[in-house]
Amino acid sequence: MKIGIISFENRLGETKRERLSRVKSIIAQNPGADIYMLPELWNVGFFAFENYREAAEASEGETLSMLSGAAAETGAYIFTGSIVEKRSGRLYNTAFLLDRRGETAGWYSKTHLFGGEKELMTAGNGYKVCDTEFGRVGFSICYDLRFPEQYRAMTDMGAEIFLNCSAWPRQRGAHWEILNRARAIENQALCLSCCSRGSDNGALYAGVSLAAAADGRVLLKTDREFAAVETDVSEIKKCRADFPALLDKI
Repeated sequence: MKIGIISFENRLGETKRERLSRVKSIIAQNPGADIYMLPELWNVGFFAFENYREAAEASEGETLSMLSGAAAETGAYIFTGSIVEKRSGRLYNTAFLLDRRGETAGWYSKTHLFGGEKELMTAGNGYKVCDTEFGRVGFSICYDLRFPEQYRAMTDMGAEIFLNCSAWPRQRGAHWEILNRARAIENQALCLSCCSRGSDNGALYAGVSLAAAADGRVLLKTDREFAAVETDVSEIKKCRADFPALLDKI
């Protein structure tokens, strides 16, 4: 499996439409990935709380429509990062996984809301996993990384791969790699996390995206706009068979 990670840079003064266009170009210029990943709330900026309501859109809105088209054109999965989703009169921080045809394979609304988003967003009401050709995938968003029970629950639901989109703040950047590797090690799962670059409202993002193997090895650590890494997903089952710690859960 080849993973293309788009560590999107939030640029001050850029419109949502300009951001959508830039992402479409990045994907087109970097063909060949099996799955592309985007960060949390990249089309508005996590710390741009004042723009949430204006930027909110339904799941069939312009952001998902653009990415659905990109998935179908490239024949790749796209983990959309999250959007401010408008659903039943409420706002949710929601991420989607689109399959190679551009159709929704799975979705998840953030459970653990952080800081200012608590005042605007509604928390999701359950952990989510879905089946893909690579294995069963579990979803999380940024702050969720600090809650290991979510990842263990997804592992109990059969997850072998975790996809995380983030807008992790630079001031706690030292925790970022540790938490990603810990979630991978604890659950003997491939942990793939895409984080924003740049800043919003004076808050700097950590700007580092990571891929951690099921044994905790760092497969990729990048602060570039785009980076790719290849991994053999059969190594997950091998890791679990060679050291069957999950069988000893009580």
